[in-house]
Amino acid sequence: MIRHSLSVLFLSAVLAAAPAMPFGAFADSDRGRDRDHEDDDHDAAWAAVKRGEALPLAEVIATVAGQLPGEILEIEFDREDGRWLYEFKVIDGNGRLHEIYVDAATARILPDRDD
Repeated sequence: MIRHSLSVLFLSAVLAAAPAMPFGAFADSDRGRDRDHEDDDHDAAWAAVKRGEALPLAEVIATVAGQLPGEILEIEFDREDGRWLYEFKVIDGNGRLHEIYVDAATARILPDRDD
């Protein structure tokens, strides 16, 4: 009898919470895609640093921070044309967004380019 009551109570609690579950599951508007992308960037960067193909991000930031035209908003790690790049998204004092590409192996800022 007690076992049946607990089962009914548990089932009632689950059913009562069910309508709220979809909202909580999708509260993140991109449904976790950014988070997965960030994890992929992190894993790729870590592996590239470990293999000696890229400098650690902290070292790159220390090297280029004084040369950037504003505040860093975001950094991505990508492989393009056979080399690893850190892509810095920077906002300047006028609110203009800049994408600055830095060679991950040398911490050298690359010339402006059209995307």
